[in-house]
Amino acid sequence: MKFSDRVGITKIKTELQINSINDVLKVRIYNIIIIFLIDRLKYHIRESGSLYEFIRLMWHYFLKLDFDEIPPIKDSFNDFLKQYFIEFEWYEVYNFLEFLYQELPYNNEKFKESINKVLEEELSGYRIIGNEVVQITDRKEVKEIEEALLKSKENKLNAVNRHLDSALSKFSNKEKPDYRNSIKESISAVESISKIISGNPKAEFGEALEIIEKNIGIHKALKKGFLAIYGYSSDSGGIRHAMTDELNPVHFEDAKFMLIACSALINYLIVKADKSGISFK
Repeated sequence: MKFSDRVGITKIKTELQINSINDVLKVRIYNIIIIFLIDRLKYHIRESGSLYEFIRLMWHYFLKLDFDEIPPIKDSFNDFLKQYFIEFEWYEVYNFLEFLYQELPYNNEKFKESINKVLEEELSGYRIIGNEVVQITDRKEVKEIEEALLKSKENKLNAVNRHLDSALSKFSNKEKPDYRNSIKESISAVESISKIISGNPKAEFGEALEIIEKNIGIHKALKKGFLAIYGYSSDSGGIRHAMTDELNPVHFEDAKFMLIACSALINYLIVKADKSGISFK
């Protein structure tokens, strides 16, 4: 905590930036863009190189401007891009961050790490997770989802990874979030890992858990909790039933909980299976 915060001269930031970006956050984001893009352009740009191809890609697909309008890279490019960035709406800033992370031909993970640090420090309600900017607020929550995506990818659990990635994508759609189907995909990811570990691809979830309980030793209370979460989405009044759409509307916090909870379950089951000698590769 800063001195001025401690003595009450300035206020500690307590409100998340969800549907807005203040000037300080915008400036700090652009500072990261200068470090990872603008500075590198000044010294490494070649018309035949990947950086120049990236600029053309940005011009064509993101800014949607004429190639003839690309300013001299070493002279006025920064001023040109900065003016566009300053005028971005808050959601356009996140669109741009998503584009940069997905398309930059180098240092993507360092860029992501630097951006997420700034977003956390300035109380943004968003982080880059996987390949997308996602509305999610706690560092431990972010880590849980990233770990599940990474573990499912490393262990070649393709179906699990696809469902998780789809859940994240539907959850994080800034224009039209699909919370109901995000929950369905989160649960499907848990179903997939359960069937894989049980060794029975046709097993119902409860049946798969019985096998898992016997083979890798999960606690009965945990199994009961797993079944309760599954029931939330799959029983007669659950999320998967279209008849409940109007009776049980699904909100951000519901989809967020299920994405985090299902990621945690997947991480837990992968670790338990590994300790029991079950190999996925």
